[in-house]
Order: sequence, then C-alpha cells, then structure tokens
Amino acid sequence: MLPHSENKYIEALLNNNEPVIEEIYTKFSHIVTSYVRQNNGTETEAKDLFQDTLLDLYHMGQKGFTLTCPFKPYFLAMCRYKWLDQIKDNKKRFNKETAAFEVTKSDDNGLGYIKEEIENHVGKEKQFTLYREHFSKLSPTCKDIIGLSLVENSETGKTNTLKEIAEMLDLNYSYVRREKNNCLNKLIAAIKQDPRY
Repeated sequence: MLPHSENKYIEALLNNNEPVIEEIYTKFSHIVTSYVRQNNGTETEAKDLFQDTLLDLYHMGQKGFTLTCPFKPYFLAMCRYKWLDQIKDNKKRFNKETAAFEVTKSDDNGLGYIKEEIENHVGKEKQFTLYREHFSKLSPTCKDIIGLSLVENSETGKTNTLKEIAEMLDLNYSYVRREKNNCLNKLIAAIKQDPRY
C-alpha cells in the first residue's frame, strides 16, 4: 500500500524537520489538550501525552512504519488509547497503594505483587502493539472511519457521530454505518487470529 501524503509528518519526526513538527503541534495539540481535560486530566498531562505519542510514532518510523491514512485520526486514536490506559493505570495504582502495607506484610514480601505488575504492563504493551499493527493493515476507508469514530469533534466536544463522519469523508451515511461494523469486525478478527493474542 502506498504511503499517504501525510506520511510527511512521520518523515518530519525522523528527520527532525522543525517547521513540519511545529505544524503538528499547531494543528493537533489543542485537540489532545481538550480531550484530556474533558476526561479528568490536566494540561500538563495532555502535553506529556502528546509528546509520548509523538515519541511512539518516531520509534515506529525508525522500525519502518509508513502512514497509509490521514495523520489526524490515526494520531488522535493513539492519544485516546494511551490516555484510557493511563486512567486505568492511575485507578489501579491508587487501589494498590492503599493496600501496599498489606502487600509488604505478605508471605512473599510483595514479590507476587511485583510479578503481577510486570505481567500487566507486558500485556498492555502487547495489546496496543497488536491493535496498532492490525489497524495499519486496514483499508484507507476503514482507517478513516474507525479513526474518526474514536476522536473527539473539536466543535461538539464529543466523539464524532456516524453522520458527522459521513459528511467529513463525503460518503453515504448508510455506507459508513455498515462499513464501520465491517471494519471493526475485520480488525477484531485479525487481532484474535494473531498467534500473539
């Protein structure tokens, strides 16, 4: 599959092209900040999330990743998944910290707890890697529809409706509704068939 014209953003990260990297910040940082703040985060956390996601893309580019769909839905979907993982991690951390004293009093001096933490982290990394790999293999239309359905509309402050997605992509509403289900089913099936799942 041929690279999308917006693969220029991946190339800019790899080549430290400051004007194009600045363009990424100008176009997308406010959307990420808005999403994080509306989901119990701070501006600092939003900036960290933005930076971390760019770093992920940089590392992906180093490994040969090529963007075959528009940058915005792909990048914002990555940010959203990373933020959701962070929220879950924060909640788990709080629950585990409140029970830390009991853990250290356990028979194995907390070694079981440490092992569980490592296994959870590895599991999440694998899940995100699988999602990212199989998402990148979908058709450009599937990537656009799924990507746009995960990101927040900057005007409404909510995730895009199927009607809004149809208008953005200049497609028929019925087609978008049917195709979203087909694309999600393909993505889920591909992930489940992967031996690493």
